[in-house]
Amino acid sequence: MGDTPTSYELITQADTLASKLMQAEGDEQIDAILADEAAWKDDVLVKLEAHRHVRAALQTKANHLMEQARLIAKHAKRIEQNIESLDARALALVCTYEESTGKDRAKLSDGSWVRSNHQESHKVVITNAELLDPYYTETFIRPDKKLIRQNIAKGAHIEGAELQSNITHSIRWSK
Repeated sequence: MGDTPTSYELITQADTLASKLMQAEGDEQIDAILADEAAWKDDVLVKLEAHRHVRAALQTKANHLMEQARLIAKHAKRIEQNIESLDARALALVCTYEESTGKDRAKLSDGSWVRSNHQESHKVVITNAELLDPYYTETFIRPDKKLIRQNIAKGAHIEGAELQSNITHSIRWSK
């Protein structure tokens, strides 16, 4: 180990100290192990403070990047709106060109061309769902988990459902 132990090394040391304490015989051995534990605690506090500073720096960088991403997305949206506006004007212009010249496309000086494109599609609009034959409908069964949780908590047995404990382990840092 170097001067500053890694987090992994500190976790391993904790396991070792716990094992030594369980197997210790006599006050002298216990006192020696507790002295090692005091040094271990100091190392842990130093490491946690380092983690806190690194975490704060990373959080600052993440916040900065998220703000940059927001600004870039806003800029991209503005560009997309400009493209849509440009395309609308170009469509009107090419339609006018096609009507006035009778040609199906406008040939540009660089060898490319542009023409209008017409596509037709259909969508179904439901004007009154209650009048539809059940053949044309879908039925979904979705359990009411809130109601199930409430009834099980009151002591009811509900076939096909049970409450399971969900424990999460996380870390909290002060400001």
